[in-house]
Amino acid sequence: MLVNKVKLSEACTINPPKSEVKGVNDLDVSFVPMADLNENKISFEPTQVQKIQDVYKGYTYFKNEDVLLAKVTPCFENGKAGVAKDLVNGIGFGSSEFIVLRPKDFLLPEYLYYSLCTSSFRMEGANNMSGAVGLKRLTKDFLLNYEIPIPKLSEQRQIVAILDKLLMKVDKAIILLEENLTNTKHLLDSILNNVFNDLSDRYENQPLHYCSKFKNGYAFKSGDFNTDSQGLQVIRIGNVLNLDKNPVFIQEKDDYKKSKLDVGDLVISMTGTRGKKDYLFVSIIDKSQFYLNQRVGAITPNQNTSTKFLYYYLKTSLFRDKVFEFETGSVNQGNISGKDIMNSLIPLPTLEVQEDIVRYLSSLNKKQQSLLKEQESRLKALRALKESILNAAFKGELSKALWEAISKQSALVD
Repeated sequence: MLVNKVKLSEACTINPPKSEVKGVNDLDVSFVPMADLNENKISFEPTQVQKIQDVYKGYTYFKNEDVLLAKVTPCFENGKAGVAKDLVNGIGFGSSEFIVLRPKDFLLPEYLYYSLCTSSFRMEGANNMSGAVGLKRLTKDFLLNYEIPIPKLSEQRQIVAILDKLLMKVDKAIILLEENLTNTKHLLDSILNNVFNDLSDRYENQPLHYCSKFKNGYAFKSGDFNTDSQGLQVIRIGNVLNLDKNPVFIQEKDDYKKSKLDVGDLVISMTGTRGKKDYLFVSIIDKSQFYLNQRVGAITPNQNTSTKFLYYYLKTSLFRDKVFEFETGSVNQGNISGKDIMNSLIPLPTLEVQEDIVRYLSSLNKKQQSLLKEQESRLKALRALKESILNAAFKGELSKALWEAISKQSALVD
């Protein structure tokens, strides 16, 4: 039974002083950047080696058996932490955004690590961060005063052994489901490319402007937007795939008529991060209550072209990869012009054939979405299970949680 609660400042040395290795020169040590610290995994592999004199200034010092914890958002919330093992010469240096906790002799580093993985610690920590939005850090006072239950070492070893064994099984199941989820997401993409590659060989290829027309969005003034649903919603880049993402509205004016969308229009994002292909996404408008913002284009198919046929084509790498060859812009911002979009070639069978293909692809899309929903639900359940095990362990309820988890985990993995 867990009874004693101890402040971290009393159970650990927090950020041990570099003076422990001061004066040591020409010694190889491990170097661990933030990217090498894993999320929700106790171990990490230190693969980089540096001379101690090259990393002594500006980096965080630690040694074997120290617990590393990311203190900056979003790394902290994402669970970046771990126990240092197998460091070169037993010494490591790493990101200045690490907090190092060195357990005292009555506390196992593995037990400490697991206590920092509980939802209660992460939630309280997230509520005790300071700094600017996007660059918040865990406060020192919170960390010093946070209390964890500490039983006898023999009980700690038992708890760690059980958690290691059970969580390893849950983590394997999570990894397997994540891989399946990724494969399911890519399945339709692969089929789309195969379908349109086959059509390209069988039918005449025409530029998009042959079967549709294009219009650019309006350069609205952001100061004229409102969030009170007054007027029509303006579709910005972030709304192409999610209409409900930070919606803004603007009062109707005659000047904006040309940017008003019609049912069946396809909207496409035209600006993003250069070289990352994180735009040129497309969706279909199913109602006419929208205006189109700048750097978002609208494509209207003609009467001999199926809207969904064109939609599926615009989702293929056959279209995207070719158009991205014409990307322009600065080092960070990439742009695609409406001209380059409309000059891309599309295979054009008859409308009847297009509609047959749409029925086939829509059926596959429906099955894919159903499978994705099922996999995401199972993944959510496994993650919740892992969290409940950890929370129960530090409330003295591990024995009960263990048997419940074994039965639940078996059902989820089967």
